[in-house]
Amino acid sequence: MRLGYFSLLAVVIAGSSAANAGQQAPAARYIYPATVTDPACPVVANYGPPIPVTRELRVLYFPTGKQATIRNPKSLALHIVLESGSILYREHTIPFVRQTDDVWVATVPINEQMPQYAAYWVDDPESKQSDTNGGKYFDVHFCNMRGEPAEMSVQLEAESYTGVIQARGIDRPMDYAKAIQILEGEIRLPMRGQDLLVYLWAYKLQLGGDTPQTRSALIEEINRFTVEHSAEGFSLLSTLNFASMKEWMPKDTIENLVQAIDKTNPEFNARFMVLRAEADRDPDLDQKLEKYRQLLKRYPDDSGADDVRLQLFYQTEDLAESERLFSELLSRAPNSVTVASGVPYMRGRMAEKYLDARQQLPKALALLDEAEKQLGADNPAAKHNAVVRADILVRLGRPTEAAAILQPRATEFKLGSSFYVYGRALEATGNKKAALDAYLQAVVLPSHYQQDANTALEQLWKREKLGTPAALQAKIEGTSAANFAKVDYKPHILARTAPELDLTTLQGERLTSAQLRGKKIVLDFWAVWCGPCRTELKPLQDFQQKHPEVVVVTTVNVQDYAKELTALIRDEKLTTLRISPMPAGLMGKYGVFGFPYIFVIDEKGFMRVQHSGGVPDVERYLDADFEAIAKAGPVRESASQVAR
Repeated sequence: MRLGYFSLLAVVIAGSSAANAGQQAPAARYIYPATVTDPACPVVANYGPPIPVTRELRVLYFPTGKQATIRNPKSLALHIVLESGSILYREHTIPFVRQTDDVWVATVPINEQMPQYAAYWVDDPESKQSDTNGGKYFDVHFCNMRGEPAEMSVQLEAESYTGVIQARGIDRPMDYAKAIQILEGEIRLPMRGQDLLVYLWAYKLQLGGDTPQTRSALIEEINRFTVEHSAEGFSLLSTLNFASMKEWMPKDTIENLVQAIDKTNPEFNARFMVLRAEADRDPDLDQKLEKYRQLLKRYPDDSGADDVRLQLFYQTEDLAESERLFSELLSRAPNSVTVASGVPYMRGRMAEKYLDARQQLPKALALLDEAEKQLGADNPAAKHNAVVRADILVRLGRPTEAAAILQPRATEFKLGSSFYVYGRALEATGNKKAALDAYLQAVVLPSHYQQDANTALEQLWKREKLGTPAALQAKIEGTSAANFAKVDYKPHILARTAPELDLTTLQGERLTSAQLRGKKIVLDFWAVWCGPCRTELKPLQDFQQKHPEVVVVTTVNVQDYAKELTALIRDEKLTTLRISPMPAGLMGKYGVFGFPYIFVIDEKGFMRVQHSGGVPDVERYLDADFEAIAKAGPVRESASQVAR
């Protein structure tokens, strides 16, 4: 329905006026939709005049609408999740303003966020009523200058059916068939939807399951598609992008795509894409980086070479190579959009590399100065760089400057590493009490300085004769409890059927959904390279030991960083934690698009809580999850049917 705000509001008010005059209100008063948005097809992009750009979105809710589920509200709140395509989904809660008894309006500013897709729901905080459109939620598509949904908007709507927005309060059931339907409706010759095809192939693989049968059917479909579109080249690049990332894709399928692209798009180096994908897929980090080096040597001026240089720069641990790449990338920045946008971040990373190596610290400070000028003080990277700067200043014997930098930011710290650097600066300036408080936070919050923070806290406690080790442990527990109470964590309870599990741990224990039925499960997805993931492993093992009635299992791609995984298990003494290789396709089935990701699954096989991103206090959060699940009770049959 594409009625504008004022025309629709006029109809409603007219109906209200007629009723107030003692006349029977026309049928239009009881409008059918629960909600509409104005404009119906918002446009947000870097368009210039005369293209009109939408600066705000208005959401109208009609309690008298036939499809509305909130009747006679006292107040209304809009919960809207905005996604730009490059920034993680963000939820915003905005109050509605009552226009009449029939019309409530919420205004969403969008001019700076430039979203490409949004989903929302409405609730009445006082009556506890909510309207989620029957569990489907309400969509907002953003449009191009031709007034049709932009391809990015279509892509993000399809993606919303893969579980990616569930952690933001949108409990949209995972439905790959629906995602495929959305994409197929927008992929049209000759030009519409070229970049959507890579997602279409991926969702078809997820729908059928990553099985030999599904792979075979997909290979056949891709071969047929290549033949059908070899003349005009429609979406062959997207298809190659998908196919080249699958190690099981036949070489002749890849070669046919390359040859077809060479004919229809000769200026594009399809061979580079294939070799880049081969390097990206390599599970051995050293081999991966060497393949990047060989690729750059062979194709130094390819359009994708700068991105490979960036990947190599960020991943190599060789300081000399980092310096060489950094210098080379800076020299290419004026003529490379890929590099130019990342220069301030590169400067910050190079400074951090100098810090890690304990070399060239004054030079690192100069790099941070240049990065700060470009980023601005409120940029998340600038906030991280402030901690790096303070760490360098402490090591240079300038703790007063370091403390002055961190003190105004201390209330914003989320990681223990920030508190550890702050604590060192405070202790060096003689402020022992404040240093103790900082070290306490460094110990109870996730940190890659965890062991250093423990040591610093214990030494300061002992040196200042503040009490026994038992008293220190009580102080740590009290700090952790106070942090948790301050967060006021309230689990968001779900009711979705968990996809089937079939895991075998590194110790040889097999865990299947059938075997686990009747047991509570904590399922953790993680990666060796992920810092927040690593800090959760020991607490997960401790939680398992305290709660033998719960099955805690973690799943990781054991082929990636295999040597590092073995060292991690040894160094962290993860002797009893269940660690399983991650089966192909499992992340997609669960809608996992990043690490760490934890699911709490009940005895009947329903996902009840999920955590996207690091959990600062694993034991307390999981205890709260299970308490909330018990209070909510088992999933009702109607809810389970919706979940399926």
